Amino acid sequence: MALFLGWHRPYLALFEQVLYARIQTLATYAPEDQRERYHWAANSFRIPYWDWSLGDGGGGVPNFFVTETTMVATPEGRNIEIWNPLYKYTFKSIPDGFDDKFMRMNHTVRWPASESPWEDSRQTEFIESFTNLRRSVQDQVAIAFRRSDFKGFWDAIEQVHGWIHGTVGGGYSSGTGGRGHMWPLEYSSYEPLFWLHHTNVDRLFALWQVQNPSADLQTTNVGSAGNVFVADGDTVDGDTPLLPFRRNPGSFWTTNEAMDWKLFGYDYPETRARSNASARATIAQLYSGSARGRMTTGLTAGSMHLSFSTDGAEYTDWVINTSAAPLDLPPTFVVQFSLVGDFSSDTSTDVGMWSIMLPAGHNQVERRVREVELLSKRATVDDMTLHGTVSLTSSLLDQVEAGNVQSLDEKDVVPFLKDKLSWKIYGGDGTQLPDSSLDSIRINIASETARIPSDPNAPIAYSNTTIAHSEVTAGKMGGAN
Repeated sequence: MALFLGWHRPYLALFEQVLYARIQTLATYAPEDQRERYHWAANSFRIPYWDWSLGDGGGGVPNFFVTETTMVATPEGRNIEIWNPLYKYTFKSIPDGFDDKFMRMNHTVRWPASESPWEDSRQTEFIESFTNLRRSVQDQVAIAFRRSDFKGFWDAIEQVHGWIHGTVGGGYSSGTGGRGHMWPLEYSSYEPLFWLHHTNVDRLFALWQVQNPSADLQTTNVGSAGNVFVADGDTVDGDTPLLPFRRNPGSFWTTNEAMDWKLFGYDYPETRARSNASARATIAQLYSGSARGRMTTGLTAGSMHLSFSTDGAEYTDWVINTSAAPLDLPPTFVVQFSLVGDFSSDTSTDVGMWSIMLPAGHNQVERRVREVELLSKRATVDDMTLHGTVSLTSSLLDQVEAGNVQSLDEKDVVPFLKDKLSWKIYGGDGTQLPDSSLDSIRINIASETARIPSDPNAPIAYSNTTIAHSEVTAGKMGGAN
């Protein structure tokens, strides 16, 4: 939903305000000789963030996310062991409105082995999932930073936002176990990492704003992504009230007002200068995508055909472009892309996913009407109001390193993808949807030339001349017509 990034800021500010007040109270218990130090720390508190978008360079899941206990210093100067509040949240009572297994679970879980309410977390699966996904996450963030318009940035960052929900909670595809609290949208805010995750979304948004200072939310139709405050099909803009968050007793926050994050009393190290050049350098260094680091460090240069010049390396960048008809699919769904092996007994290799997250039961009446309409026809282009992009380049580099593809050139990649690329759709509960659901999506492959400049502070230069490769997916369910 286009309002999300603006709405997100007062939402985080409210959480921070409540937590800040609790910390102020705790600081008053410090011994007299340490009280000034504790009050300084309490006044400096802001929500921390987890930067999951650094790829291999950012390392894996921080150990203190998955350790059940942690050591803290008390105001009296003692070190004591406590239950780690970032490991799980324990409910004092189950909130009203919880359904299904979640109404019988007394604490949050990650990657449970089944849908049984008695399962505990499997932190190893969380760690492995993030390790396998982190290059794709970095590449998706790079796609977002290439967008210069507000909606384009949100459409791209929404994808990686959903991926992190899935990689923390688990249960988004069959055979992986049950759903943890982070995956169903309705329960996700009870997962402690939710807040560190969403603060990083806000941080990336702020960095993008510095890079694109004149960008704002233009009038747009929310399509099927309405909520309790905005009906499906409504148009919104930068002055649409961000309910239920009041700026003062007489008015609600708007996106235009929330664009200045400093109004909420915080800033990020990368945005303090408010310099376009500084923001671009940070983005180039950290969020250009995994291909930049892999190519310039020579990880793959010896096994593929790269064109090096004084200006850097030139290569072909590959993406999957996706479209879907939202009323034809569950509110939350995942399209999982894989490369199949040479034999039926070979395991497939995941190369990315496209996810949409909406509350269960969203548009229930409209969906039932739509089910009847679809009995006689396939979804049309006009129905395809959801769109996404998934980077393929990093996965193709893996195949180059493995000796399965000669290069990133069209002559090598197109026949390889035509033979190997496959996809499946899963509902929000991890159940694989029937093949008929593939009639409601379109999968297309595209490429363009990109050049990595020798200056590490300069962004990758893309040709902006996109070549469609409809032959890769043509004839497959959900493929190009």
